Amino acid sequence: MKSSKKIIAALLSLITIISHMGGVLFTEVKAASASAPLVYIYGEHNVYVRQEDGSWFNPRDTYDNEIISESVPELLPLFAKALVTNDYGEWSEAALEKLSPIYADIKPSPDGTVPENTFVEGHWDKVNLATDYGPLGSFYNYIWDMRLSPLDFTEDLHNYIETVKARTGSDKIVLASRCGGAALMAAYLTQYGYDDIEKAIFFCNNLFGFNHADLTLSGKITVNGEAFDRWLNYEDKLAGFGLDEELYKFLMAMISALDSNGSVQDVADTVMKVYDKIKDPFIAPFLRDYFGICGGYVANVGDNYEAYRDYIFPTDELKEEYSAILSKADDFHYNVQLKAEDLLKEMDENGVPVYMLANYGEQMVAFGEKSSWLSDVDAPVFEQSFGATTCKTAQTLTDEYIASREDAGFGKYISPDRQIDASTGLFPERTFYIKNLRHDYYSDSAEYAVQKVAYTPDLTIDTLADFPQFLTCDKDLKTVTPAKAVNDADIDWSAYDEQNKLDGAEGLAVRLIAFFAKVFSVFRQMILKISSLFKVG
Repeated sequence: MKSSKKIIAALLSLITIISHMGGVLFTEVKAASASAPLVYIYGEHNVYVRQEDGSWFNPRDTYDNEIISESVPELLPLFAKALVTNDYGEWSEAALEKLSPIYADIKPSPDGTVPENTFVEGHWDKVNLATDYGPLGSFYNYIWDMRLSPLDFTEDLHNYIETVKARTGSDKIVLASRCGGAALMAAYLTQYGYDDIEKAIFFCNNLFGFNHADLTLSGKITVNGEAFDRWLNYEDKLAGFGLDEELYKFLMAMISALDSNGSVQDVADTVMKVYDKIKDPFIAPFLRDYFGICGGYVANVGDNYEAYRDYIFPTDELKEEYSAILSKADDFHYNVQLKAEDLLKEMDENGVPVYMLANYGEQMVAFGEKSSWLSDVDAPVFEQSFGATTCKTAQTLTDEYIASREDAGFGKYISPDRQIDASTGLFPERTFYIKNLRHDYYSDSAEYAVQKVAYTPDLTIDTLADFPQFLTCDKDLKTVTPAKAVNDADIDWSAYDEQNKLDGAEGLAVRLIAFFAKVFSVFRQMILKISSLFKVG
């Protein structure tokens, strides 16, 4: 029984590890009156390869090709052998050989350049500005290539801003960013200052790092049992793998069987045993082949930056080979990321208001101690807001804490759901919190919130009755409205998802038989989902 449980847990574990190693409705509405044009910096966008005949393709759409077809038959038995022998060396070597070519056409060179026949979807040109339309009007949309360092794009962004100013006749702009775009925005403000900025807006920012990118790229992944259980069950995460219905139900039943036959922390411990065996021989060199050398992704490493340098580049020879990439990564980390908070305070003191929009409402990916923090799945509210006090996921701030804050005169900063105290954030009067808006939702509700801040002069949390500090998304993600203690789209954390649970009467043995009949399909899906390794948008 213990051996069978170990095999099941390990395979489920690998799904989780590999899958995380990794829309606006364009309805033009008359724009609200803005004192300056809005330039909006986005995060990750697709990379394309242009072929000699002029056609192009996206490698992330072509994983279901000969690489996958040829890899699975060889890797599956090697992984089964590794589970039995507890020796993952042979599997790691074979997996690296088979899977590394996935990014061969688009990966940066050690000198920090990218192949000339590759390009990023939507990157602007000086003839046709990348204007876009959101719920409240138009904005200028800036796309950059996250394979390179944010520092590589500051001059280009500066030229873009100058072109927008000339096109609109404005002396200043509103500069906004979302997700990974915050890294470029901070780099730009560091190098060019803020004389031409009317206000700055950070939306679900990653300036402190991106939790699972930080942990994966530094080799410091840990798995929190409680968060792992909630991540799989309460939030139905396996549904995102695109599994067929029969396989999906089976896997959920398998998780239930594991839960009923031992503590979930035992499962998490098994995850770590597999991870510890493959992180050096397979994961590190695989990351060094793409994600670990892409400057935009590396900019999402935070607390563990020093560990990243030694994990991805464990020898002096490798550090020398990739010195061009490391030099820019060092420059960004030490001179931009670590100094960003002081820069934003300086801007505020000099009359350039800084706004934060923080999302929350769902479970963080179950990696590391931050996995229990209140978040938008990917980024903790504490970090998005530069310091707001929050409870853990599925909890509330204590009655004693709230009473003490009310007695101190900070009661208005407590969220209606009692999960956030906004008074401790860096800019409590200009930080807004949006519940039920995931990090990766590109929706009218997201663009509405950003444009509301951009287009409203002298906005604070007390300015507009329909746009207070605490907001929530409607179910269709079309707009945001004032939050209540319980909103229509809130997750009911008290109700366990019983529909995916099976009665334990069938026993684990019956599930094991079905499991091995499905294992080939599971492994194939694991590889297909490797493209979502660092979806930081």
